[in-house]
Amino acid sequence: MGEDWTPADPTTSGSVSPEHWYRADLGIYQTVGGSAASSDGDPVGQWQDQATSGDHVASANNDYRPTLQTNELNGQSVLRFDGTNDCFAGAFTNGGALSQPFTAFLVAKSTDTSVTRCIINGDDPSNEMAVFHHAVENKWGMWAGGFLVDGAPNTDWQLWTVLFNSTSSQFWHGGISKVSGNAGTQNPDGIAIGSNSGGTTEYWKGDIAEIIIYNANLSDADKDEVGNYLSDRYGISYTDIVPSAPNAVAYQTMVEVAHIPDQRMVASQVLLEVAWGPPPNILLSQFLLEVGFVRSGRKYKAQFI
Repeated sequence: MGEDWTPADPTTSGSVSPEHWYRADLGIYQTVGGSAASSDGDPVGQWQDQATSGDHVASANNDYRPTLQTNELNGQSVLRFDGTNDCFAGAFTNGGALSQPFTAFLVAKSTDTSVTRCIINGDDPSNEMAVFHHAVENKWGMWAGGFLVDGAPNTDWQLWTVLFNSTSSQFWHGGISKVSGNAGTQNPDGIAIGSNSGGTTEYWKGDIAEIIIYNANLSDADKDEVGNYLSDRYGISYTDIVPSAPNAVAYQTMVEVAHIPDQRMVASQVLLEVAWGPPPNILLSQFLLEVGFVRSGRKYKAQFI
């Protein structure tokens, strides 16, 4: 990934652009069509979609507005939700409903895991895409008509990669797979941020820095590209889903032997080890090769035996 890559660019491997993109330092306004939110503590009543879809979200009224927190995470801004009623909602009027498979990336932090709280969801109960902390299971989870849950909750900053793909759904924390299986088949036609699909409960208590949604199952290389962008921006650890390329390491040991009647002599044995990834390598295979030398006049020519 190039250092200057952002979701404003198509992904390098699959050339996919985001369907929706909300970042806490872009397109934030105190009210719809009102003054920009720019100072620490400013209320945010509208969060504008930075993707070409332009499907902005807004708070239902002035009492439901999260606040801007500047220089909060690795020098970047975040939005803070009070866990009481702060939330946004908006229909996908321009982009249209998402269609599984689709991939979401989220950077968020919970300050209370005692009750079920949603980072995102659909904007109506029949078409959901929930990413949440589930209080009964006491795990992080996803839902689009079926539950997938795993991973003990905490109050650290989290970088989620979430694939909604029916029976092949999956989510990762920091690039590390946590669970896969059936999360349901619902396709949201809008988004709720910081609450359940009705905007009436399960309010997020904590911070949200960025949400990116692609209307596709991104390749693992593209998932890593987005994941590393978020990791670099917010200083959160990320492990590539795609392993490092293999490394081949050769070792040679000389073995002296007597001449053989056909004028061939074994001069050395070469042990070739094929290992995976950066040191310490994981050894995959070993090959022992004998190298012989055949006399031709006064010279010897090497050949494999």
